[in-house]
Amino acid sequence: MIVYDVTNNSSFLKVKEWVAEVKEKCDRPCAIVVVGNKVDLLDGKGGGRCVAQDVAWDYVASVGGVYVEASAKDGDAIEEIFQIVVSSLPGIYDEDDDDSEMGSMRGFKLNHSNRGGGGACCR
Repeated sequence: MIVYDVTNNSSFLKVKEWVAEVKEKCDRPCAIVVVGNKVDLLDGKGGGRCVAQDVAWDYVASVGGVYVEASAKDGDAIEEIFQIVVSSLPGIYDEDDDDSEMGSMRGFKLNHSNRGGGGACCR
């Protein structure tokens, strides 16, 4: 998982370096999930965004990755990101289990009931 700040173009430029490093270090195909973080800072009309969403989508698609925008502060899309990451791990899903809504995984289940209140990641 590679995370960059959607309000900071230089952080997006680093994504390309990190993707190249991941591809260089992995001796087998590995999942690349790129997260555009800090969408909570956008004004709803794209104001504050320094990296156009379509630019990010196009780049991540070109390297065979998955792109998600999120807010760690608000907790937006955080669970979705971890579902994507976990589902990309080889041998983690139990194909015989019918619990497809949350994804039944060998050894653990994601559980909404353990989530804290405010959505903030750090306190």
